[in-house]
Amino acid sequence: MWFCIPQFTITFVKWKDKDLSYTRKYDGIFIDFGEIIPAGNGEEITIGYKGVPIVALKPPWNGGFVWEKEKNKYY
Repeated sequence: MWFCIPQFTITFVKWKDKDLSYTRKYDGIFIDFGEIIPAGNGEEITIGYKGVPIVALKPPWNGGFVWEKEKNKYY
């Protein structure tokens, strides 16, 4: 299970160039890899999202993002 921010919509989940099926329950993403992956095995997955992030009112306790501006660029 991976943590998921509810304001974002998942557009895809990929692993080894394969599209994977998944379900969302509360703040979690449950991904079906189609096989057992041994613990400690280094793997990489890609999760595509779309949505607008919220600004954290009291970071880091209330979630959201913090935007900093440096040399006229936001980070």
